[in-house]
Order: sequence, then structure tokens, then C-alpha cells
Amino acid sequence: MTWAVTFDFHNTIAQCDEWFTLEVYDLIPTYLALATNGTGEPVSPDLAALGKRHYRELRLRVLESGVEVDAAQSVIDVLAQLGMAAHGQNVERLLCEIFRPTVASATPMTGVLESVRALHGAGVPLAVVSSAAYHPFLEWTLEKFGIADCFRAILTSAATGYYKSTSRIYSTALQTLDVAADRCIHIGDSERFDVEPARSLGIRTVLVGLDAEETAADLRVDTLVGLPELLESEFGLTCEV
Repeated sequence: MTWAVTFDFHNTIAQCDEWFTLEVYDLIPTYLALATNGTGEPVSPDLAALGKRHYRELRLRVLESGVEVDAAQSVIDVLAQLGMAAHGQNVERLLCEIFRPTVASATPMTGVLESVRALHGAGVPLAVVSSAAYHPFLEWTLEKFGIADCFRAILTSAATGYYKSTSRIYSTALQTLDVAADRCIHIGDSERFDVEPARSLGIRTVLVGLDAEETAADLRVDTLVGLPELLESEFGLTCEV
């Protein structure tokens, strides 16, 4: 019977703090600087602070509701609150200009490249499940790492509409990979956003790199070095490596 494995992205596949800071905090001030003068110089501190506050409030609403608002729509919504108009096509262009350079700072987590390639080579269906308001960054980063072709799907909150504070994105992953929950293993670094929602559906879970000793995950590891062998010994996943 087929197994499948899903991976969280940030701090599981890639360390990419520059992207994460934009996603969570600084998107609007950065966007305003580029949109208003084209130089990337800061806009007025008051406007930047107000935009940052509105954006943070929006992100918290997304987290609480589990319903994502992607980066482009977030920019449009926040600028409307600031009394500024934004057009979708122009927003997408500027978002690309903002996010694309941050790929250079993304680095793979220890052991992930070898493990992903081994699992893919063994025929295990793989997918990424990530809360990400700007989907293209994940595609660019996986391509940079040389593992984009290893994944059958990249399921971001932007693409699915579901943030990882709800289990619905995990249900989407099961449907996409056509696998039963008890034959799927999810790997991530967050108890709240990886372990809890995945386990609520019966998905097996592996928690990566958490210092706390207590976890509801089925398995806790410090890195993804030797992951295929661990999944075989702990869960019975057959993987020739």
C-alpha cells in the first residue's frame, strides 16, 4: 500500500528569513518604497508604520480564521485602507521584484536535499504543505535547490486558500496525493501548524528541531539526515536507498 510524505517549507526544507520577514511583517513598507519612488528608499515613517500595522492585523486574521489572503490581495486590501489604489497586474510585477532577490539568501536545511532525492528516487509521492502568501517563492527556491521535480505538488496557503492553522490544507494534500491519512507522514518544525492539524486527520507526524522535550508528534528529530531510514524503521515506509 502506497505511502506519501509531505514537507513543511520554512525551517524544514529551507532557511529563508528574509522571505519570512517580508511575508509576516515588512511586505507593505517594502512595497510602498518600491511603488512610490521606484528606488527602494523608505517612505515616510508614519505611512510605513501604518501600512505595517494594517498588514500585521490582516496576517493575524488569516491565522485565526485559517482562510488565506494571498500577497497580491493583501497589498491591494492594505493600500485601500491607506487610501491608495493598486492594480492587480502592477502589484504582481512589483511583488516579483520584491521577492525574487530573496531567493539568493535561501539555504537548504541540513539533510533535506539528500532525503528528498532518496524518497523521490524510491517512488514515494512527495508534496510541500506551507503557509505562504507568495507562492512563487517556493517554486523558485526548490528550483534553486535542484529538487523541484521531486514534488508532485506544492500546496501553499496562497494556492489552496487554507492557512496551516486549519487542517483543510492537509486534507487537500491527502486528496492531491490520493493517499489515506494513516499512510501519510508530515514533516515540519511547528507543533501548532504542523503536528496538531496533521494529527487531527490521522496523519503521522515528524517534528524537526524543536528544543522542547514534549511533543505530540510520532517522531522527533534534530535534522533530516538519514530521514528515509528513520521513516522505514519507525513507520514501515519501504524505501530503497
